[in-house]
Amino acid sequence: MKEFIFTFGYGQNPGIGFYTAIMAEDEMDARRLMHQAYGNRWAFCYSSREKAGVDEFNLTEIPFNPPIGG
Repeated sequence: MKEFIFTFGYGQNPGIGFYTAIMAEDEMDARRLMHQAYGNRWAFCYSSREKAGVDEFNLTEIPFNPPIGG
């Protein structure tokens, strides 16, 4: 399992400055889970917290709650 970081953009709930982390086998699986939970209401997928700028931009984590059956 690998951690993938998803960020949110302007006009998306919860919005800019937030991210969620998903543990998945690969990026395709992580994107599938994210889509099930948030639809298209997210901005980018990153392969690490560093690449997402979590510390650099002081992003706030939103705990990921996988969808039922996900």
